[in-house]
Amino acid sequence: MLDNLSVVGMVVRRLARKLPPSVDLDDIQSAGILGLMDAAQKYDSTRGARFRTYAEVHVQGAILDYLRSLSWAAMGMHRRAKENE
Repeated sequence: MLDNLSVVGMVVRRLARKLPPSVDLDDIQSAGILGLMDAAQKYDSTRGARFRTYAEVHVQGAILDYLRSLSWAAMGMHRRAKENE
């Protein structure tokens, strides 16, 4: 897991560009680390995927889940707002 901690930083930097300044980067990094821990527990090397690739998907998903939990708006409302931009 420690060998792949850089995956969290990479995903945080990529997503941070699209986030408002009010979002605390330490919080999304913590969510990403939880995603990395979850990936380490669930990874199955017999399935042929590299751990780093598998972890990146889990880290990003954990961060997005965290960000969704902060929002009072329903997902459909976010989607419609984005479509109207």
